[in-house]
This record gives sequence, C-alpha cells and structure tokens, in this order.
Amino acid sequence: MLPDQEQVPEDDVIASIFEDSNITTMVTASNDGMRIDRVISMLSGCSRARAATEIDLGRVFVDGSRALARSLKLHANEQISFPRYLLDAIEQVELKPDHQVQLNVVYEDQQIIVINKDSNTVVHPGIGIETGTLVSGLLDRYPEIKGIGDPTRPGIVHRLDRQTSGLMVVARDDIGYRSLSRQMKAHSATRNYIALVHGFVEPNAATLEGPIAKSRKGIAKMEVSSEGKFARTKYKCIASLRYQEKEYSLIILALDTGRTHQIRVHMSAHGNAVVGDQTYGSRFQFGSRIALHAYRLSVEHPASQERMTFYAGVPEDICSLIADMEVASGNPDVFDLEKLTF
Repeated sequence: MLPDQEQVPEDDVIASIFEDSNITTMVTASNDGMRIDRVISMLSGCSRARAATEIDLGRVFVDGSRALARSLKLHANEQISFPRYLLDAIEQVELKPDHQVQLNVVYEDQQIIVINKDSNTVVHPGIGIETGTLVSGLLDRYPEIKGIGDPTRPGIVHRLDRQTSGLMVVARDDIGYRSLSRQMKAHSATRNYIALVHGFVEPNAATLEGPIAKSRKGIAKMEVSSEGKFARTKYKCIASLRYQEKEYSLIILALDTGRTHQIRVHMSAHGNAVVGDQTYGSRFQFGSRIALHAYRLSVEHPASQERMTFYAGVPEDICSLIADMEVASGNPDVFDLEKLTF
C-alpha cells in the first residue's frame, strides 16, 4: 500500500468501483507519474481545484484504496475511480485572447483562415485546459471570430489532436462557418495526412472500416466497437523502412468520416500503430508528438465557390526520423507533397 492511500473495507471498494455513481478507468502510459488531481481534471473536464476537493473528501480511489493526497503520483495500469457527476461539472471557461500563442497562418481572407497547427497545441479549451489554445491565439489576432459558431470554440469546424500537426481551416464569419460546416458534414472538404507507423502495412493500400466509440479502458481513449459510429479510413503505403532492426511504413491517408482519433484507432486496430502514439500501442518515444501530420486540405471557398487546395510541409522532426531510416522499398521523399496522392 502506498503511504498516501488508506485501505478501506472490501465492500466499500466494490461499491465504489461498480456503483453507477462512479467511473473507473485505467491510468495510461502517457499519464504515468502525473499527480492524481491533474489526471482527474484531464479525464473529467472539471477544474483541478474541484478534483483536489473531491480527493480531500475521500471520494477518489486508486486500486481500491482511498487516495488521501492530491499530490499522489499515479502509475500506468493503476485503476482510478471518481464520482460520475464530475463529468457534468465542467466549468464554463472564459475565452481570453492570448498573444503568446504562435499562429502559422497559411491563408486568410474575409471568410476563412487556414492554419498550419503545431503539435502540442490544443485546439480549444476543455479537458482541464483553459489557456494557450489555438482558439486563444485566434481570438487575439482575429477578435471578430468571437460568436461565430459554438461560443466555446468560435470559428472551429473541425479539429486536430493535440499531438498531431498540420492544416486546419477556421471560419472567420457566419458565411464561412455555414459553408465550411456543410462541407465537413458532406465530406466534400478533403483532408489528407501522412504518418509513420509501426510494421510493414499489408496490403500496401486499403480501405479500413470499423465503427468507433469511446473505449471502456479509458475516458480519453477510443476503440473499434459495434456500438460506435461508422468510420472509414483509406491509406496507401509510399515507403517501407527499417530502423534499429524494426520495420516501419510511411503512409498517406484520407478520411471519409471524421471520428475522434480515427486514424490512430484504425491503424492501431490494423496492427500498425502510429509512431509515438503510446495511447494506442506505440512504445516509440517521439517527444510530445505523434508521427501524424495533416499535409493537404481542400475546400470550396464559401463566397466564390472556387476549389482551394493547401499544403503544409512535413515537420522537421518527422523528416529527420525518416532520413535516419533504411529504405526497404518505395520512395520516402516527402518534399514534393503534390505528388502524394491516391
């Protein structure tokens, strides 16, 4: 038993884990070593102060023992249990402009803004994150987007995961928002990705279909499940590579749907997790990012109806890793992005 935990009667433990009023989930490798109050905040969406209060009141458990200290460090594969009502306790975050958020603007006009998002940048506040988001930076540079679309994520019509880099389009006015939202729903706006994945993919090109739902093994995780929503991902291998006696594939991908973590879930289920994606099976240490980049975006302009296509170069850290690998087959040249097509 850890010093910051108190053993409770077995009946109480069973009740706390299986009671409808509690949620139990497993600590992932990405949260290993983190304070329990921070993890509860990230998982539930409540503030860290609220999470700490629940811990102080003895309502949070680790492996069946009541956690007494908000500073308790968690370890991968431990089970944590906390009150379900925290999921409904997400405080309204006041959106504030943040001039410290660096924006890489690829294109802008009166209706749309195209951004090349850095990895390790969260798109909008939520899940315990209130500042330093892409939305904060957008509000600083484009204050007119406040009130466009969802007030908690103004201008946003689609997202990229924090660890993923690449192109995003943002609505700058109501005309842009309505048009881009329609295009995203109809899948007429196309997005292409490049990824480095574990193993040699088989076959070299395929369409992966599998409904995606929230995972039972973690709140911030998704999985292929018959209870999920339909999802389809296309991939094509452009190079097979070897590095430190292990096999890898450089692939391009296209989404026919836009589910949370879709590429990451489908490729992991296919046996080819994205490099650096420890949430879905990769053991490769790749800093704070995963080897996934949205390199191409094509939309119809809301006002002119002209088809506009944008490209974002593959980040240097991914290019450097590819350059260190031995080519088994194919061509890993990622500098002429317009040639990377299906």
